[in-house]
Amino acid sequence: MTIQSSNDYATVMIVSLDNQPLTESKRVLVQVGTTARPTGWIEPQTTFQGDDGKQTYHGKQVVDTGKMPWAIADAQITLTVANSGLTAATQLDINGNPRTKLETIAQGQAIRLHLPKDALYVVLEAK
Repeated sequence: MTIQSSNDYATVMIVSLDNQPLTESKRVLVQVGTTARPTGWIEPQTTFQGDDGKQTYHGKQVVDTGKMPWAIADAQITLTVANSGLTAATQLDINGNPRTKLETIAQGQAIRLHLPKDALYVVLEAK
């Protein structure tokens, strides 16, 4: 499995829905999560000194916690799963109901697809 994302805060979880290894499964769930923060949230990179004055830490400092409404980062993900049996992909809505059929690309012994920017759940299936 390969996940390419231009969003540093995206997370992807992939599980078999038929208790088979991902390489053999006929039904796979992909779950996507991205950053959700209040509009205007600001956290620049910064350097901190430890209490002892000797240790330097690199991180981020929250300088503005923002306001409503919350902004949810778009998913920017291309997914490749090493399972040549998977041929179809369906984006699900937030309740798990089918929403949109997605284009898949057979790539050797794998399936490849670009996830929609608002993808939360996608089911990959063998047809």
